[in-house]
Amino acid sequence: MKVFQIEIPKRSSTCFLDQEKFVPKMEYYSLLLEDEQLKIQRQDFCKSCWETTMTEKKLAHSKGYWKSKIDEKEIKTPSNKAEKAFQLLKNLMQNDDANQAEIYVLAILLAHFRRLILRKEFEEDGNSFHLYEIARQDEFIKVRVVQLPPQEIESIQKSLANKFKS
Repeated sequence: MKVFQIEIPKRSSTCFLDQEKFVPKMEYYSLLLEDEQLKIQRQDFCKSCWETTMTEKKLAHSKGYWKSKIDEKEIKTPSNKAEKAFQLLKNLMQNDDANQAEIYVLAILLAHFRRLILRKEFEEDGNSFHLYEIARQDEFIKVRVVQLPPQEIESIQKSLANKFKS
């Protein structure tokens, strides 16, 4: 099973309506719409424009929306371990035969390190998935939720530890 990335455009540097420039610590809203070619389009709004123009009807026809905040500085990882885990996750997700349990565990670890932000939990084709936003990159990844029996956890930990070393 291939895990795929959802192609969501990056955040704009200005508000969709009044072109106000987004600055650090500013709250903003993002809206996803689908165009005639079924491509996802993103519109970002400052708080005041969002509150004055969005209606329940507009939101009901969207593909999704969320509120976020512009960070004041670049990402700081708690250790080099977070960067290695993120690189390993990206490598595993490119491999069709990748171990889904390892991908799931890495995603949880990276959420703990605040490199991934859980945005949505959903069901698709009988499987549960988590949609994570890659922090400060406005990119998203979809990870299948894996039920891990206690006896498998230790072997997954050892496997990941070996991959960290190499």
